[in-house]
Amino acid sequence: MLTSFSIGQTVTVDHKALFVCFDIWMVIASFLDIHQVVNMALVGKNMRNISVQTLKNRLSVVKMLRNYMPPTLYDPFRELQHYCDALISGSAVVQLLTEANFGSIDLDIYVPQAKSRIFLEFMHAHFEYHSTTKHGLQLDAPDHGGPRPLHILARDDSDYWIATQSENVKCATASVATFAYGSRFIHVISCLVAPMDTILTFHSTVVMNIVSSTHIHCLYPKMTIVDKKALITGQRSTNGDLCLVKYRARGYTFFSSVNNSTLRSCPVSPLSTKRRFVGDKHSFSFALPSKQELPKINNVYLSSWELWYQRNTWNAHTSYCVFTAPRLSIPWICCDNKILRLMRIALHRAMANNADDFQQLDDDTAKAIQETFPTFFSHIEF
Repeated sequence: MLTSFSIGQTVTVDHKALFVCFDIWMVIASFLDIHQVVNMALVGKNMRNISVQTLKNRLSVVKMLRNYMPPTLYDPFRELQHYCDALISGSAVVQLLTEANFGSIDLDIYVPQAKSRIFLEFMHAHFEYHSTTKHGLQLDAPDHGGPRPLHILARDDSDYWIATQSENVKCATASVATFAYGSRFIHVISCLVAPMDTILTFHSTVVMNIVSSTHIHCLYPKMTIVDKKALITGQRSTNGDLCLVKYRARGYTFFSSVNNSTLRSCPVSPLSTKRRFVGDKHSFSFALPSKQELPKINNVYLSSWELWYQRNTWNAHTSYCVFTAPRLSIPWICCDNKILRLMRIALHRAMANNADDFQQLDDDTAKAIQETFPTFFSHIEF
């Protein structure tokens, strides 16, 4: 509990030590911006407790879900989200992170196509189906899975399979089903490979934020939350430009190139061409409270990518490939050959030590990655 007046934090005001109890710090924290609350955790253990408690209140996933479903569905939805490896992204997550009011916005849920059937059955059982167009795809009837994804067909005859990244959101998306809850809409996007593959092909960094069943991840927190800026990535498209117009109206500014060579090469810059992970020290990661403890989704937390820039124009693009295997729950996003080689070695070693051909080996590969790149995760994870 944080209500004791005998526990607090001493600060210096006008060269004098001043003891401030937790209750007062909690009030102070309620007036701070999110990034300032995060920085409070760096002061010490007591301030970290205050920071975590404040973030739990202000970044509660209930604040987002209450606009799209009744309270009785919160827990079943999050359990299903965990089972299906589904991710929430888009305007609803940006609104939650920035504590802004974007008005009536849609909820975008990204589900691996291989697991979309059970998720769509849940949605049809509790929400009204509504035909609409999203990401340039028209869905006139519910699609409970469609054809088997190519990466699943290919992996049936191999221990693992590597595919190149999708070129844009449209080619990374299998289908879109829309459901209505009052005046709000929920879009369930079935991803051909993995949700992170779709999200990393978005029009800009402003929407590279995700809510899993266990965590909130913001891949470019300073630009998205503090500076209200974003880098345009990939090829321009009509739908992408329309999204940029929407976010400009919300106060964001965009830049399409990085001419500063230091920003492109410096390891401490989130815009550098160095290896990035979803849960690395450049990101903001916050564990969501839950009635039951759910294991961290490592295939999201440890997904990796790089930025590369076109010479002369210095326009940015994301770079990664997709690694999949029968013993992994869903494909992993990997940015370079070093991680791919590490994944293969970890899988072969785990399979040699495990006689159960049906046991998933995500934890073994996750451990290998974190032990190999410990400094990438040397940050406070809330």
